[in-house]
Amino acid sequence: DDFSADDTDYAEKVAAWSDEDVLALAKLKLPKEQSGRMSELAEKVQCGTISKVEENEQEIYLEIYNNANLRKAHGIVEAVKRGVINSPDDLK
Repeated sequence: DDFSADDTDYAEKVAAWSDEDVLALAKLKLPKEQSGRMSELAEKVQCGTISKVEENEQEIYLEIYNNANLRKAHGIVEAVKRGVINSPDDLK
């Protein structure tokens, strides 16, 4: 999936998806490598040891993370609307 923030009619696109695809979007998680690297960078920020290059890398990861969470929210809303799940707690 494309995680660009430019797509203003994403909710309409998701509404046209199958229940299976909507549920998969609702369960979206970043790959372990990316989330692990984000944790490493956050730790470096806390320790004050992050380099300028790593700061830039962290900004990119945060943008990806935020956009992915926005897309995930669209999936959750659509899944609840369809009755595929009752609430986000059903995804746990």
